[in-house]
Amino acid sequence: MSVRVMAWVWEQSQSTPTQRLVLLAIADCANDAGAEAYPSMATLRKKTGLSERAIQAALNGLVALGELAVNLNAGPRGCNRYRVIATPAGNAPPQEMRGAGDAPPPQEMHPTPAGNAGVPPQQVHPNHPLTIKEPSEEQEPSRSEPQKRPDVERICRYLADKIVTNGSRRPRITKTWRDEARRLLDSDGRTVEQVIKAIDWCQADPFWRANILSMPALRDKYDKLRLAAQRPTGRASPIVEVNGLRLKPETAANLAARAKWEVKDAENERQAIEGTS
Repeated sequence: MSVRVMAWVWEQSQSTPTQRLVLLAIADCANDAGAEAYPSMATLRKKTGLSERAIQAALNGLVALGELAVNLNAGPRGCNRYRVIATPAGNAPPQEMRGAGDAPPPQEMHPTPAGNAGVPPQQVHPNHPLTIKEPSEEQEPSRSEPQKRPDVERICRYLADKIVTNGSRRPRITKTWRDEARRLLDSDGRTVEQVIKAIDWCQADPFWRANILSMPALRDKYDKLRLAAQRPTGRASPIVEVNGLRLKPETAANLAARAKWEVKDAENERQAIEGTS
């Protein structure tokens, strides 16, 4: 952490509150000698609590304000190289605010084809719109990845397997899937067993299995699925088979009751005849 840079951000930065939060997060990652830092997008999201879109907007504003310089993909593992410019826009930063061997404020450069030897990394001019290109989440160091929850993974894989069983292409289990599965368990108060039963029911139903093809859709329609599954007849056929005859349930029940009474009447008649002989 660079204490001098942090103090400057708190006391003299002309940025908005959101921009200042991002600038503080970058300064918090700066080396001790100056304001140079290499935080990944995942690190900035963790430190600020902001979305990637909000962070990109703040970085654009800071570059335009002249308080931040960015070298795209010039840091370790392809992360961007950030340098806090702790002076008003247009003035060179004092020597004590620079790291050893730090370069002067960046000038506008055209993007160069990847792989050209000896070509310096692309820099961003203060008036140039900033596009952040970070390594994918799969390429982030393992320490920055959130720990996967077994219960969330279980219901996500279970739904994906059922979708494949029904003949559809296997869906990709994304961060959105995991977030919605976690909310289904934590925010909505569903248990893993309840979710598994809901998946079994909807994927066995011709109508619902065509409409529930993702975890977000399952969470959105969960209450409708629950109520539909609780209907007395559900989706089952209203026809039953009795002695080779296809009958409505109420007709079958009436015939069974009638047969019972006929047996009882025959027994009473037999006893009456035997008693008079």
